Amino acid sequence: MPRRTPGLVRVANDTAAQGVRFVGIDTRDSRASANTFVKKFKVPYPSVFDPVGEVLLPFGSLIPSAAIPSSLIIDGDGNVAARVGRS
Repeated sequence: MPRRTPGLVRVANDTAAQGVRFVGIDTRDSRASANTFVKKFKVPYPSVFDPVGEVLLPFGSLIPSAAIPSSLIIDGDGNVAARVGRS
């Protein structure tokens, strides 16, 4: 996901004034690695540490385990507008 991260950060910053919100869910890294990633890429949105996949579980039909890491874009009505990540 690092190569996509600068674009996601840019879109998050560019759309924040319009009420668009991003949330990251980290399921594969240690807490220290996740924190380093957030700092390195200056990620402006919160990242939830989820090593056992409890937060990710409800998204199972939208993000197959083989598609992790992925990002979901949720619209203002709470619907998934897009998924960015592995196929």
